[in-house]
Amino acid sequence: LYSGVGIIIMNGSLYGGPYKVAPDRQLSDPLFAVIVLINPGARNAISYAFAMLRGRLHKHGGVKYIKSATSVEVTGPPNVVYQTDGDKTDVPALHARSGSCRVQLIASPPPELTKTPS
Repeated sequence: LYSGVGIIIMNGSLYGGPYKVAPDRQLSDPLFAVIVLINPGARNAISYAFAMLRGRLHKHGGVKYIKSATSVEVTGPPNVVYQTDGDKTDVPALHARSGSCRVQLIASPPPELTKTPS
């Protein structure tokens, strides 16, 4: 049981685009990596941000890094705001469970690869 001001639950290593917060993880890993931000306050938030920019959030002293979790349950006070993939989620609690099924991700190629020569 961990308590904190924020939590990141992920399968891969990248967060928010290019920021490697769980460098030892692969998108194909079946279990979650969990990062619990323990300490509240603006000073700590800035410290977390700098650690994330340097790729060292998982080693930050105010972070609990759990490399492999099969299930994560997140609860908080009634007014807590949860986000899933950057979008606000109006739920009273979150529960994530790893599964054995795989999801195929299909993405469009970057625009620079689809330009026709002039």
